[in-house]
Amino acid sequence: MMHLSLPLLGVLLAGSAAQAQDAITGQCATPDSIAFRGQKEMTDGDLRSGVGIVAKTAISSRALRRALSDLYATNKFESDISTTCEITGDKSVLIFHVRERPVLSEIKVEGPDRVSLSSVRDRVDLQIGKPIDPAQIAKDIARIDSLYQSEGYYLARVTVDSGVVQQGQNARVLTFRVTEGRRLAIAGVEVEGNKALSDADIVGAISTKPEGFFWWRNGEFDSDKYAEDLAKNIPALYAAHGFIDMQIVKDTLIVDRNNGKAMVRLTVNEGPRYRIGGFEVNGAKRFSNEDIARYYPFTEKGKSVAQTLKVFVGRGPDKEEANVFNAGAWDAATAKVEEAYNNEAEFWCANELMGFTVLHEGRLHLRIDPRADGLPWLADTASLARALADAGQRLAAY
Repeated sequence: MMHLSLPLLGVLLAGSAAQAQDAITGQCATPDSIAFRGQKEMTDGDLRSGVGIVAKTAISSRALRRALSDLYATNKFESDISTTCEITGDKSVLIFHVRERPVLSEIKVEGPDRVSLSSVRDRVDLQIGKPIDPAQIAKDIARIDSLYQSEGYYLARVTVDSGVVQQGQNARVLTFRVTEGRRLAIAGVEVEGNKALSDADIVGAISTKPEGFFWWRNGEFDSDKYAEDLAKNIPALYAAHGFIDMQIVKDTLIVDRNNGKAMVRLTVNEGPRYRIGGFEVNGAKRFSNEDIARYYPFTEKGKSVAQTLKVFVGRGPDKEEANVFNAGAWDAATAKVEEAYNNEAEFWCANELMGFTVLHEGRLHLRIDPRADGLPWLADTASLARALADAGQRLAAY
């Protein structure tokens, strides 16, 4: 995705060192002084302390290469650093020629539409007022590239242009231009490791579907939907068929940038299939065991008309599907029981429990028991209105 020509530091510095080999022969092998040309911000003294070369001492080619690398490592100079030797009378001067990098004065971002401009700008770590570092530009382009990939735009292109702020000034404006392109089109979905469920069953349960013949089946890749498929839709499909321990071992997106296509490859470990055993209700006090048992989802009575027709025409579950534990149905049933308890209302009169809501034949009712002493209940109208209003709200919510 990156379109930026960056200098090859190793090659250029090696070339500079090779050209400087002549500079460390003869009188410059032990120079009388060290000088620098081309810098404006840093003094010769500052640079001299950083190169590790001392005047009137012998200089090896290795020491010179290290000095060139140290100068470049300051991030203030371009990579074409070179050396020459000047002889004046019987004195020799080893001169380092440098070109200061331009200073960054402004950063612009153009082109983002489907991804917010601020999100793209936040991926740029270059600092205003500092020399422009080509390596940091490359990192920033990679960060923008990664941002677009996370949003499903693997075909986005990022280029960087440099503009002069004012003639004669060593300052530049960098413009990051983004061509977003379209999202990837899913060409196909491959599943490995599946035995109980077919590839078609799995593809039918997910949102990340391959492109089709009709225009509405464009197969556009959406990273959020893909993440939901992996975390929710596929596990839910397997859980509905008794494979509650199923795991997605690996997911791979194979991208063909030239054609704008991608192949989704999934590897699953189905695990064991769980079946229905016995069923009993324990610990029920407020509601009867029979009322709670009405929510039990795994009964022949609970079959839908469509399921019954499938079995009748021979297209329904085979013996392998018999008594299979459906995690989704079980979760829905337990949620209904919890809802019944959460919606329970008590009816108090003079600090005594007069009545409460109960389940009866799958519905919520208000039950009022006789007083323990056999006397009639006497309630003031205000308390009675409040109790009835509270019970009415809970019954209506149920």
